[in-house]
Amino acid sequence: MALNNNLSELRQAAAAELIVSSKKLHSDYRKYTEIVKDIYDWAKAILDSVFSGQKYSLPIDVRTVAAQLGFTISVEDFSEVEKQYFNDGHESLPIAQLKMRQKLFGMDSDKICGTIHLANYLSENSIRFSIAHELGHFALREHNPIGSSLVLEACPGLYPMVESDEMLADLFAYALLLPYDLFEAERKEYENDRTHWPLDYTEWIEYIRDKAQMPEYYAVLACQEIKKYNISERRIFAEQILNERLHSLGISKEEQSVARELYAITINNLESWGFSREQVADILFGENKGGNEDSKEYVKENSAIIAIMHDLYMDIKSRKIFPDLKKEYPPELTKHIIRRLNKLADLSANGICEVTTLPLNNVKDVLACIDDINMQ
Repeated sequence: MALNNNLSELRQAAAAELIVSSKKLHSDYRKYTEIVKDIYDWAKAILDSVFSGQKYSLPIDVRTVAAQLGFTISVEDFSEVEKQYFNDGHESLPIAQLKMRQKLFGMDSDKICGTIHLANYLSENSIRFSIAHELGHFALREHNPIGSSLVLEACPGLYPMVESDEMLADLFAYALLLPYDLFEAERKEYENDRTHWPLDYTEWIEYIRDKAQMPEYYAVLACQEIKKYNISERRIFAEQILNERLHSLGISKEEQSVARELYAITINNLESWGFSREQVADILFGENKGGNEDSKEYVKENSAIIAIMHDLYMDIKSRKIFPDLKKEYPPELTKHIIRRLNKLADLSANGICEVTTLPLNNVKDVLACIDDINMQ
């Protein structure tokens, strides 16, 4: 019996550790999606600037973008570059190279310009992607003086292992050739025009490949990066919704940071007690669900808020600043949470104290007020 008890405790401990590890992985991934969004936003800003606010559509005129940014395109024999590449110990063929320089004279002195050199065996779609990739190196380069000239290492072909700067340049190319808003418009139009269900992913990839005029390999990867962008967008949307809800409770902007901590700790502890994400969302954020036409959207909002609260909890945990029974939380929020936990989760004063880390006396005082109101 003792052995069984020990094994049970070990399993519970391992399960708790796995849950924390899972939350950290999800949190780290959501933070990574912010990098994706930043690069997509930079690419969009460049497109908006190049086309002076005029509407642009797929396929993006990447040669015009390059020209407006000060770069000429040169398609040439890469035989000598390839020889040098192999002599230097590389295992893959180069397909493009960026040469940048700083203008020294005239009104545009100090402006960065240059040439994008491309191998002459590339297809048109590969040329377009390589131009966008090299512009990525320009857009994402460190803002240090580059001297009179800088030659970047040649961009390798499709499948080699590469450094992070190559991956970021690829990401910029996806964002430039297939901007998020244009992708969304094409996706909606594609879904509306098709009668069969479910839609075939292979056909969709071929469709968006031809619309964006980019290699199919990169079209697949671009679609995956757009999903990450969407995750970041939902995170921002959840932040706005949470701010609105805290404001509706009378919580000032100055108090919102500490208010979020109370939510984060309470959510984590409720889940560790076995409540599902949906149950936690209903308990803490649920409103008029029955018969509400917007109930599905409301569930999505709540789920997204729970996700960002997981991220905050992992930050709190890494700083090792909780539980702190002396922390002062906004009284409007503590009353709101205590009442919901008591009514919707059926928790006693002691249970609420454990879940929220609020002082027991404070919890009892709020519950006593509820009882007094009910008696009246």
